Amino acid sequence: MWLLTLFSLVLALVLPHIQAMHMIDPQSTLDCHRRLYSYTVTQRDSQGRTCRDTINVMSCWGRCDSNEISDWRFPYKRSYHPVCLHDSRELTTAILRNCDRDVEPGT
Repeated sequence: MWLLTLFSLVLALVLPHIQAMHMIDPQSTLDCHRRLYSYTVTQRDSQGRTCRDTINVMSCWGRCDSNEISDWRFPYKRSYHPVCLHDSRELTTAILRNCDRDVEPGT
């Protein structure tokens, strides 16, 4: 018996509000943004029959204005590299709805 276990990311990002994707210019933004990604997943049983479905996972994307400044002390530079971070992760199990005929239970 197979169970498909998926990790979905639950985000609470730096931004206090969420902007609509069509309002964000990817060429000029320097912030972290939430985005819903869709994936098509497939699970096979021992006979090769499959179950498949589309799952949605919330994640983040963005660019950061980073820099390094030389310094006479070790490590000879001062770095500033902000990144988008996830606040938490949540383990989720998805039940795949589109299965071949006679697929083994639990696939």
